[in-house]
Amino acid sequence: MQFANSLNTPMLGGEKLSAHASDPFMCPHFYRSVVNVLQYATITRPGITYVANRVSQVMQTPLESHWKVAKKILRYLKGFCDPDWASDPDDRWSTTGFCIYLGSNLVPWTSKKQRTVSRSSTEA
Repeated sequence: MQFANSLNTPMLGGEKLSAHASDPFMCPHFYRSVVNVLQYATITRPGITYVANRVSQVMQTPLESHWKVAKKILRYLKGFCDPDWASDPDDRWSTTGFCIYLGSNLVPWTSKKQRTVSRSSTEA
């Protein structure tokens, strides 16, 4: 997944997860651990809540088609991860910020250093 391209959407519209769609996934334990991470990621990325819930509903007997959807979610998240966390070489603090637009006009914005040292961009 390190060299995979990012995606614009975590799941295609109309994509269904069936219990009989394909062959069983070779390593169900690995699937469950990835889905658990995706559920944790919904705290900071609420946009994946629906699809993370969908792939978690088939954790008992995951199939290859379910694994493909889980990989799509990971590829979607890859497009949102900040690879420059802890960028300040002196205090190792990350900088976070946001902008809110109303139409094409910037309304409020902020940028500030985080108060704790992050170990990953998800934690940040």
